[in-house]
Amino acid sequence: MNAKLISFLLQFILWVLFIGTPIANNPDHLHGDGALRFAGRHALYIIFFYSNYFYFIPKILKQKGLMSYLVLVLVSFLAVFVLGHIMEGWLRVREINSRLFLGLVPLIQVYAVSTTFRLTLDYIQQLTTQKNLEEQNRLAEINFLRSQINPHFLFNTLNNINALIRLRPTEAERSIGTLSDLMRYMLSTSKLPKVELGKEISYIHNYIELQKLRLDKNFNIKCEVSVTNETVLIEPLLLIGFIENTFKHGVSGSEDDFIEVKINSASDHLELRARNKMHDLKKINNVISGVGLENTKKRLELCYKNKYSIELQTTDDIYDVCFKLDL
Repeated sequence: MNAKLISFLLQFILWVLFIGTPIANNPDHLHGDGALRFAGRHALYIIFFYSNYFYFIPKILKQKGLMSYLVLVLVSFLAVFVLGHIMEGWLRVREINSRLFLGLVPLIQVYAVSTTFRLTLDYIQQLTTQKNLEEQNRLAEINFLRSQINPHFLFNTLNNINALIRLRPTEAERSIGTLSDLMRYMLSTSKLPKVELGKEISYIHNYIELQKLRLDKNFNIKCEVSVTNETVLIEPLLLIGFIENTFKHGVSGSEDDFIEVKINSASDHLELRARNKMHDLKKINNVISGVGLENTKKRLELCYKNKYSIELQTTDDIYDVCFKLDL
């Protein structure tokens, strides 16, 4: 329910109470001169209320300033009093009300309620506009971070497939299909707010299979997945940054190279752990602040603020990252 509809309903209830209560207390308001006087008085209330609501505040106060607005309000007060006296004489009411037909107190009440309604509505609309703007900026930044595909991975994969075409054409054909699935997933999820965890894990498997093309067959690589619910939703392409990092810094051609990836998920919790051999400890700072992980951290702050943790450890030349997320 938007702010305008809420304001309309509140105004309707207000007028029902404002007009109905005096009638309930004094049925004479519905008969003779009393009915005409009652109708005229409340007609002036309504005119003053909506003049302030639709014109005085949005057109005068916000465009011409406070002084012009106050002058117009005072003039309107005077005009209502004068009009009230004219109507009083025209209706030939025998007993003139001591408040001169339109008393100052109810008129101020009408003005105060009208001003409160209008300023509150404008404030809510301003907050809504600001929130929508922030959300648009947030989504734009998320989409930008998603779109930063590592071009080196794509070029290296294409070169590896090209080398396989003559040597092992069947394997090359299968790799082309895997790359096609990977790219299709990246394109199809770029506009989606969330994807199923099972699809994200399939994407990771495809990524690892393509990375194996450039590795020795004896390279020690393990990927273990334990997921209780593959349909749970997650931000797309969120986990791949951790996987990319292990291949970027964990492959040197040494016999003791290894990569381990473990993904565990319950209904409301996700944990990813990635480990790899570090051969140059001087690169650790670059690993921690690499573009891939930095993008991942930015997206986590935008989508899962205060719902995640990243623990980085280096022991015995082994780089270990543990990522935990509350789903």
